[in-house]
Amino acid sequence: MNENKDIVYGGLLARISEAYLGEMTRQLSVHGLERFHVPLLTVCENCGKLTQKELGKRLRKDKVSVLRIVDYLSERGLVERKQNPDDRREQYLVSTAKGKALIPPIREAIRQTNDLFLKDFSEEEVQVFHKMVLKMMDLSASLPKSKYRFRIEKKED
Repeated sequence: MNENKDIVYGGLLARISEAYLGEMTRQLSVHGLERFHVPLLTVCENCGKLTQKELGKRLRKDKVSVLRIVDYLSERGLVERKQNPDDRREQYLVSTAKGKALIPPIREAIRQTNDLFLKDFSEEEVQVFHKMVLKMMDLSASLPKSKYRFRIEKKED
């Protein structure tokens, strides 16, 4: 087991993430969607009680990235900004009917991608993997804020 202490897991996780997001993007494209549609899940699940700031925290994105995502969704008529009646400085994000209609294909693309990446794992291994990923997320949330950002960009052919 000691030989694993020198493995740079970050590089391996980055490669896996690149492949995973690439496949999920491919699965989404079957439905005419892009990965920027995925945050709709978070907006829909919170039924108009989510601000841009809270969305940023959940997605672990900075203000500019969240603004771009919300603008993207808003320009396509998928999300609306509604003023908080209790705090005029705050706006809630609300899914439109058009946005809600995209939730089933988004979920299907995620399911298809997960099925592909986990197909060689037993059910027990999938459960252990899930617990490990959540533990790593909890740990990473407790660390000092990183000066680096993991960014996936479309490759030029």
